[in-house]
Amino acid sequence: MPTFINPRDRFPTDDLCLYRDKLKENRNYPNLDKDKKTQICVIGAGFTGLLSAYYLKQYGFDVTVVERHRVGWGASGRNSGQVIPGYNQDIRVIARKYGVDIAKASYQATVEALGEIRRLIEKHNIDCDFKPGLTITATDKKSNDDLGDHIDFLREKVGYKTDFIDASETAKDIGTTLYEGAMRDDFAGCFNPLKYITSIASICTEMGVEIFEETPALSMKKTASGKMEITTPKATITADQVIAAGDAYQGRLLPNLRKKYVLLRTSMLATEVLSDDIYDQILPSNHAVFEWQNLTNYYTKTADKRLIFGGGDAPLTRNKTEEEKAFKSVYGEMIKLFPSLQNIHITHWWGGYFSATLNELPQIGCLDDKIHYALGFCGHGVVPTHMSARLMAARIAGDTNLSQENPDFAKAFRTGNIPFAGKYDHHLVGLGMIWHKIKDMF
Repeated sequence: MPTFINPRDRFPTDDLCLYRDKLKENRNYPNLDKDKKTQICVIGAGFTGLLSAYYLKQYGFDVTVVERHRVGWGASGRNSGQVIPGYNQDIRVIARKYGVDIAKASYQATVEALGEIRRLIEKHNIDCDFKPGLTITATDKKSNDDLGDHIDFLREKVGYKTDFIDASETAKDIGTTLYEGAMRDDFAGCFNPLKYITSIASICTEMGVEIFEETPALSMKKTASGKMEITTPKATITADQVIAAGDAYQGRLLPNLRKKYVLLRTSMLATEVLSDDIYDQILPSNHAVFEWQNLTNYYTKTADKRLIFGGGDAPLTRNKTEEEKAFKSVYGEMIKLFPSLQNIHITHWWGGYFSATLNELPQIGCLDDKIHYALGFCGHGVVPTHMSARLMAARIAGDTNLSQENPDFAKAFRTGNIPFAGKYDHHLVGLGMIWHKIKDMF
């Protein structure tokens, strides 16, 4: 049985996220306590919100960011940190449904966003433990053949080159013989997402962006003068335009958009600091890893010699018992791959919500020419959130240089509502998981 130290007695607010527990510099931002006027009000201080603020400030706008909790409180500060091009949806499915031109343009936009992340880290000397290298592993012959076809498609149709490695080389890279092969991507990588986003917040502040924490946007409306009024507990913000960047956490604020996604939860854990011999046996390549299947495991080693392991995309856990069951399932997957961790303590375990859309693609758009939004990153959001932030900032600034030569893939990706979304997410996601398990099996 796993040894979980620091047991939790409450659910679900007291999760033990490694990133936040080990964050050395945790800057506090004030609450908004008086009315304010601004050109752009950004709601949400995660990747989408703060990168939108960063780019808008470069265009010269006055920008105010409000955050219900803390900077990076949601998925942006508690994800696996994998910096990966593409989307949750298979690029070949995108090509079949929307055409090769749309697929190519949309994928290349994420490659550019990945490059932008690396440039930001270098330009601002961001200490976020970034390391290059990602390995996508095949769990059986079927997934290995499919992964090979995926690699060929990326190279031939998109122009993105990666390496295919066989089972023997995969075993050397990963430290387990349970995989049939893998795709090695040296341009992708992994970082500490909370260290990264808190650094971006500091950079935005230095640029003149105002950030207010513990300041939820309770409601908003368009006034007779065409301005937007955003109500917070202690003050009202008047803005020319709004960016809604709360993803899975903005359903009450934008109920019509809530119909476009269901909530999923993923669970992660972190080991204690590993001994040198065990640390060296696991992931000798030091790449981040995720598995090429619908219900995937993902993992990486940290700078302080731990292993972070996650997976089990799941319905909303509704009580402590269900949550503990989810974490024990993740633990079991980890031990299956790395038996040497059997007697290692688990010091941190946490979960988080993300939104999943009908077509498994992000939704980027604008309501009433005033409320710009990006949501539905489907658990694959580090890079697409950055892409979305650049697109929204460019749209507000009237800058067509980013996309004037490309098909409008953001418009093509817009999808319909999910029946009963927001009311029966647990049941809908449960049915979806059964379907994905069947696809993984056959």
